[in-house]
Amino acid sequence: MATEVNAERWDKILDAALQVFATRGYERSSVNDIAEAAGLKKPSLYHYVQSKEDLLEAIIVRSHKRLTAFLDRIPPEDSAIEMVRAIIYTHVLFNINYGTEASVFQSDFRMLSPERQAPIRESLSEYDRSLQALIEEAQRRKEIGAEVDAKLAVLWLMGSANHLVRWYRPKPGSNPEAVAAQFADLSASALLGMGFEKDRNAAPSPLKDRDRTARSA
Repeated sequence: MATEVNAERWDKILDAALQVFATRGYERSSVNDIAEAAGLKKPSLYHYVQSKEDLLEAIIVRSHKRLTAFLDRIPPEDSAIEMVRAIIYTHVLFNINYGTEASVFQSDFRMLSPERQAPIRESLSEYDRSLQALIEEAQRRKEIGAEVDAKLAVLWLMGSANHLVRWYRPKPGSNPEAVAAQFADLSASALLGMGFEKDRNAAPSPLKDRDRTARSA
């Protein structure tokens, strides 16, 4: 499909399908709706795809690859908890800047067949495992308390970051970077504060001297 057509044209088709899915919902959207939004006749759209599920899968894969590319560009940090913070910052900023595709990903991923879901689920699980490993590393370094359940922490962090697309609506003058920074700081601070009353040997917070003053969102 996408490899056989002009990349720019293919992106425009995906963008059109994305807007239709976001506006009407995947189940209520038709191939006709998408063709019209893309400026194509229905038979012409079938030149690119065989079904609207092909388009949904392509949108989700594109979104996931885009997020992964941003995450891969995060520079290394000496502190494990700072790496967690940087990941949450990047993830939240992505969800703000690409809110429509993030929302469609979250709401309509379940509409893909199990076979189409499988490789994406595995990639998402790998992402979760890498974040869990960072939290466990922070515990070994005594940056956060030993009582923190690393797996549960990942579920909370990802759930919070992804739920943002359901309620965040930018206002005139909004600063996405400031929102992401505050979100990341709140996440890191919550982890840093957990278990410290019992863990008397915990190291000082690596965020203690950080200037985290952000402009209002």
